[in-house]
Amino acid sequence: SVSVRRIYGEGLLSKVVLLNDLHFGLKSDSPVFRTYIKSFLENILFPYIQKNQIKTIIFLGDFLDKRKYVNIETLRFSRTEFFEPLQKMGVKLHMILGNHDVVFRNTSEVNSTTELYSHYHNVSVYSEPMDVTINGNTVAFVPWLNDDNMGRFKEFAKKTKSTLCFGHFEIKGYQVLRGILSETGIDKSEVAMFHKVYSGHFHQKHDDGRVFYLGTQYDMTFADVDERKGFHVIDLSNGDLEFIQNPYKIFHRIIYDDSVSIPVLNYETYKDCYVKFVVRKKNKPKELDKILDRLYSANLAELNIIEEVDLFVDPKDMVDQTQDTVSIISKEIDSMIDVNTDRLKTIINELYNESYEL
Repeated sequence: SVSVRRIYGEGLLSKVVLLNDLHFGLKSDSPVFRTYIKSFLENILFPYIQKNQIKTIIFLGDFLDKRKYVNIETLRFSRTEFFEPLQKMGVKLHMILGNHDVVFRNTSEVNSTTELYSHYHNVSVYSEPMDVTINGNTVAFVPWLNDDNMGRFKEFAKKTKSTLCFGHFEIKGYQVLRGILSETGIDKSEVAMFHKVYSGHFHQKHDDGRVFYLGTQYDMTFADVDERKGFHVIDLSNGDLEFIQNPYKIFHRIIYDDSVSIPVLNYETYKDCYVKFVVRKKNKPKELDKILDRLYSANLAELNIIEEVDLFVDPKDMVDQTQDTVSIISKEIDSMIDVNTDRLKTIINELYNESYEL
């Protein structure tokens, strides 16, 4: 029989908040990123929850960034800035395992979410596929799939009556990064029994009308510089999504071209941020120096200055350093012949993510 867990006492509202891929401990447990995440929690997420009397959050996996260990400062941050505030607000948190939550790749038996956070009375952890009834609406929860639980997921999928599914899926054909499609994972037909699927895992927000990859709530790499970030609110009675945008950015790109105009910058915006300053034309070096001096004095986390002018390089051979690393490599791969470009881009992205994790 299908495993069903019934949750009561969560209020009568059918609207719940969806979160995913918070990746606490980003950038080697960077204090700058902790401050950035705290701004989102205190100024965007928690005020929305209180104002709209939200009593339920469904978390779609990858709470911590590292799979095998946790930094003590990050652990304390998760307690004081996330779990305890939710507990005080009376919010129930349903946590589905993601791939970063499990220690081993072939089983979810050992996972950080159960070991570190299941003791909170308002937290339920889901390591197996099951139907869950929340506020009178029964939905499917599917954690990260691996060798150990794939068979149980397939049996569950045959029997579930849920029309809405929440999980942490890697599905072929969806965007790993903007413009780069995944060639690995399960086939879309494996979730065809659900009317709508909402998933974490891929960090760019996109959907095809049935499968919704929600994207991350805030910037994580320079690949996010032009992406809209935020969280979602879902009505469990009909599956309707509402996107709540997060206005805070930690990655910025500034284009300097004084043949067009000299940029007017709000330097306070860039405090504790990562900035790429791209110089396209500098006919007024004194003006450029003034701007750079003020940026250096603005307490940035990192300033990377890129000059595009190089008279000795054919323009078609120039690398667009204003883009993130994976996008630069992907553009080069697109120019290759006699190779499976999509497969190669998938491999490069996996290697990049592995190195970023390390």
